[in-house]
Amino acid sequence: MESSLGRSASLARAVLSGPMSNSRLLSAALVLSLAGGGAVLTSGCREKGPAERAGEKIDRKLDKVEDALDPKGPAEKAGRKIDRAVDR
Repeated sequence: MESSLGRSASLARAVLSGPMSNSRLLSAALVLSLAGGGAVLTSGCREKGPAERAGEKIDRKLDKVEDALDPKGPAEKAGRKIDRAVDR
């Protein structure tokens, strides 16, 4: 009877020597890893912690200082508001 490791090794040899080329195998691995990474990133916590809220508050203050030194047009201000609304 073949062990689990032996079956895995023979399966790997069959896949690598079969009709699937190395580039297709790497492409499949890349797609799977990106899908898995995306699932992990999107399943993160929804609530903002105190450090993130403090960082956003600092960002808003710096935006106000920047606007005082170099005023933004109405389109840029609207874009900033949209960005903030989407980030929530």
